[in-house]
Amino acid sequence: MRPSSGISFTADIWPIFDRMTQYQWVNHGFFLLLGHGSLLDARDPQVIARLSDASPPAAAMRKRIFALFRDPAETVARPAALPPLYGDTYSEYVDIGAVNLSDTPTMYEDLRQWAEGNFISDWTGFPASPAFDQIPVAEQPAALDRAALEGIMGGPFHPGIELTWTMRWPESWAEPFRLKPLPDGVEVRQDYGDTLTREICLAVNGPITAAGPGSLTRWLGVPWQTDEASCGSGRDYTPSFFLSVPSFWGARVPNEVLAVESFDLAADKELSSAMRSKHFAHRENWLRDIAGRNYRERIANMVVEWWKLGFVERQANTDALLPAGAHVEIGRAAEYPGDDPTLALAQAVASLDKAAPPPSAGPAFTPAAPPRPPKRRYSRGEV
Repeated sequence: MRPSSGISFTADIWPIFDRMTQYQWVNHGFFLLLGHGSLLDARDPQVIARLSDASPPAAAMRKRIFALFRDPAETVARPAALPPLYGDTYSEYVDIGAVNLSDTPTMYEDLRQWAEGNFISDWTGFPASPAFDQIPVAEQPAALDRAALEGIMGGPFHPGIELTWTMRWPESWAEPFRLKPLPDGVEVRQDYGDTLTREICLAVNGPITAAGPGSLTRWLGVPWQTDEASCGSGRDYTPSFFLSVPSFWGARVPNEVLAVESFDLAADKELSSAMRSKHFAHRENWLRDIAGRNYRERIANMVVEWWKLGFVERQANTDALLPAGAHVEIGRAAEYPGDDPTLALAQAVASLDKAAPPPSAGPAFTPAAPPRPPKRRYSRGEV
């Protein structure tokens, strides 16, 4: 455990809040709770100034914020807490602590010390990763480990989007960040009988005690697309709740996204601030184009059409009304919406803010091409 005197706001505390703020681009509930305009928006200079204030007068607010975080040692479910993510046991259980994901014990202890004022208030601006050759040689191996870990989810393992619960088992590891490999020449055992019991799984020579080709991913969904289309957010599982949280793997499998059409309207400086803010706040279901009539249709569509879905990418932006570096859904297959009349109507209404275009010098009437229909359309009683 790091000594309390060594806890850096910039390196240890701010990243915890920033990861939650960045989730705003893939989940609407996170956007409302922790995104642009929130009191916990880790990209807002005023919020950062408040969070990095180690003075005694700021202690009350730090403690109120810390109280929002879920203790990883809790054994009873506390869903109204941060981070708003599902845990390993969601759907199988409803009242135990693992129903929701918690920060790691190390992170939680850092937050506790931060709340008490035991941290270094060292914020000088958004941190940037140093060039590798500028890192002291003795620290470079740890930097490589960190670089590999920066982009992974770490949970929940239900079963998991990258790896699964076996990563939590100490017997799987030879040392920190180093898996225990099978001896040279030993093949991965695949057959453990008709039923994989707890006793067999956790035995000394069981399937999780050493790693080899395929031994880590064999616990995951097959094909992978079915699991991606299966694990969503509160919008799917508790639709009567106020927010679309928790989320399973929003950073890898988005829940709700800022579509490029909404971003374009929000970025149009000829529109009023109110109209632009309205379109910026609009979010679309990322899986909307393959949702189908039911669960089985959704996962079947995902297997075939996953590559046609949009990708969430960072878009440069210098507009003071919008957050810098908005992440926007782009590249969605045009066949899905076809010629969307609702988008055309939204654009027409928004354009009322603008000066009327000059009269056309062309023919009074030009026959329009037949509109392209959407790829999928459903009738009453189908959905």
